[in-house]
Amino acid sequence: MSSNLNYDLVCLTTAITRPELHTKVLSIIPSFLENYKCKWIIRIDNTNENLAEDTKTNFKNILSHPNIDLQIDISNNSCSRMSWYKSVRYCIEQGYKYKSKFGYFWLEDDWSLNSTTKLNKYLKSYVDKSNYFISLADRQ
Repeated sequence: MSSNLNYDLVCLTTAITRPELHTKVLSIIPSFLENYKCKWIIRIDNTNENLAEDTKTNFKNILSHPNIDLQIDISNNSCSRMSWYKSVRYCIEQGYKYKSKFGYFWLEDDWSLNSTTKLNKYLKSYVDKSNYFISLADRQ
């Protein structure tokens, strides 16, 4: 596998056309992922044709960072549960084209990061272990 297919992390996200929300909840993520080479695959389900390109441009603006390699696709599917399923499948199929040192991260377009802790603090205790699962969701 060539080195341009190797990343520390592969992030997968399904999204819909809501750029204002994305700015609010995802702008902090590049800082969270600092020091990791990331491939980030985003599939936008087009709920509002007038906002599809704006949503794509907004993702490029808020996630533009030297360590993040963005791949953004706008789906031509109408928004529905089946459309979401197809977008999930698309993200997974695209993501598996890349080798990830630490794993594949699923991040929904409306999940907020409620911490100032960087990812490396979470990962450093797992680096020498195999077959680990990390959930950053606060499930109580």
